[in-house]
Amino acid sequence: MELEAENTAPNRTWTPVVPVPSETVAVAMFQWKRLPISRGIIVRYVAYALVIVVACAAVGYAVSAAGTKEYGARTEIYYPLNEQLASGSFLREDRNLSSQIVEMTSHEVLDPVAAQYHIGYSTLSGKEVVSVLQASEVIRIEVDDPSPSRALALDAAIGAGYMKTQADEDLATEAYLNGRINSVNQQLSTLTSQFNAQEARRQAGATVADPNPAESPAELNIQSQISSDTNEIQTLHGQLDTVTINDLNQPHVTQITKPYLLTSPVAPKPLRVALAGALAGIMLAAIAVGFLLRRLLKRRPLDQLD
Repeated sequence: MELEAENTAPNRTWTPVVPVPSETVAVAMFQWKRLPISRGIIVRYVAYALVIVVACAAVGYAVSAAGTKEYGARTEIYYPLNEQLASGSFLREDRNLSSQIVEMTSHEVLDPVAAQYHIGYSTLSGKEVVSVLQASEVIRIEVDDPSPSRALALDAAIGAGYMKTQADEDLATEAYLNGRINSVNQQLSTLTSQFNAQEARRQAGATVADPNPAESPAELNIQSQISSDTNEIQTLHGQLDTVTINDLNQPHVTQITKPYLLTSPVAPKPLRVALAGALAGIMLAAIAVGFLLRRLLKRRPLDQLD
């Protein structure tokens, strides 16, 4: 009966008690009342941040300065586009220049140089940097190496190898026409010998009754081939003259600068690495200061927030 009375007693309710951590209360009150941070705390945290930034920059500078120095050699090559692209566009010009960059780094150009200096293709390719100078038709070949003289020699050899491939391409049409002319001339010489033999045989068969015997079908066939070969040689000579004139009138790929050595090493770059280290230090300093501020909030007694 007493239990029933307690259970049915008016104004009696069950309220669950959930413990609230003091840190939660502090954070909630901090949203309304600003935490008093002294000037000493600000100065100390700023000093921490500066030390982290300077230390990261110093470490980056020291590590970079301790690296092996590399020297760069360069040469510039002019590759004309307008005459080669009659209906040129920016996209086609970019593709054409990109194709030349690929050719400058290809096995065709680099393999002879790698064999000459007893290094692998991949090693030589890693030393080479090819780029198009901004808004121009000039392509730059740069080779970086710890030895200045070796960098200059490698750059000169690569530039010469590329120019040789261009010269071979320019002479390809002329070489074909000259080869064809020589071949037809040889064929014409053989046909002429055959015709002379046929004519001599025909003249030997002449008689008093028939002092001028008729030409045989074989002799007539040889005469037709001789006439055809003679016309072809004349046509080939005309094409060769046209190609030669056009080749003289068009601009050619030219090496506008001899290989030259840069005055200062291209690597390492301590100042650049130090700047990167400083940027990384700023990020680390922000994380460190945020962590310290968080610990400061946890340690502050609640009565200081009032």
